[in-house]
Amino acid sequence: MKKFLMLVLIYFISSNFVYGQELAKVGTAGYQFLKVGMDARGAALGDAVSPMIDDSRAVFWNPAMLTKMGDWSVAFTHSGYLADMSMEGFSLGKALPNIGTIALFGTFFNSGDMEETTVAQQNGTGRMFQSQSYSMGVSFARMLTEKFGMGVNIKYVSEDLTNGQLGEDNSTSSWAVDIGSVYYPRFEFAESFRLVMYIRNFGPEIQLAGTHIDFDQGQVLPDPVEFSIFQMPLNFYFGFGYDLWDSDANKITIAGLLEHPNDNEERGNFGLEYMWNNLISLRGGYVLNHDSRSLSGGVGFNLKTFDTFTLKLDYAYVDYGVLDEIQYFTVAIDW
Repeated sequence: MKKFLMLVLIYFISSNFVYGQELAKVGTAGYQFLKVGMDARGAALGDAVSPMIDDSRAVFWNPAMLTKMGDWSVAFTHSGYLADMSMEGFSLGKALPNIGTIALFGTFFNSGDMEETTVAQQNGTGRMFQSQSYSMGVSFARMLTEKFGMGVNIKYVSEDLTNGQLGEDNSTSSWAVDIGSVYYPRFEFAESFRLVMYIRNFGPEIQLAGTHIDFDQGQVLPDPVEFSIFQMPLNFYFGFGYDLWDSDANKITIAGLLEHPNDNEERGNFGLEYMWNNLISLRGGYVLNHDSRSLSGGVGFNLKTFDTFTLKLDYAYVDYGVLDEIQYFTVAIDW
């Protein structure tokens, strides 16, 4: 088993190294807020939580993992994002016997106040505005066999760069789909080993409404021009999860993901979680080949209440280097 896991890790690292030699297509996709997984547990694990997640928060990672959910699950997440920005997310799931699992979810982004700048007034015009974005959607997941399950998210996406505060409509809206899968090989030597594969944010090309001032060889063009057409921030993931140690009092789980975005270089995401007595969890993660992100960590508490309810409190700290840190807070309830 150790040799098998070592081969998997070597594949992840070598694949990331090879793909990393390609030119990054930064700035070619819009709706960047869709890349953020709204969940403190996942953030602490370096976004490698997909093979581990077992409640309604699976909608933010891999909808196929909704198949591991209990009867009901609800979660709320807040993050004070970079540069005084903020993000919130919620998810609600319900397991339907002999049918599958359904869920609702939403993500909301706010830039905070920003001051307008122009070529003539590069220190600011005094006019303030905010950029706001959100997505809302529905999910369905089902185990198709004892070993293989699939899930899908269908979501409506909206973004407004100026929120109408500068006198012009600079908004756009569209749709996107996430498709995920999970496979349990049931190896005799590694019963808990699982593989995940999923695609996030598959959708049409997008274009902001309104116009902007453009330049040609340093000269301002006489007439405003339309915004360029952008792609959805399409991401493909392939990964694994494995419970290294699973006893009555202790559980250690590792996970790794290879991430292939359409607007950047490949990345490797790795996470490690230790759980004591199904009560307290310590988590750590690392993102390989990211522009600024590297280490992350966090803690989680599972509190039994009224016999049938489990209250989950999760916290994550993510280091973004020169961009400072991000903290996530999640409250979830399973029953």
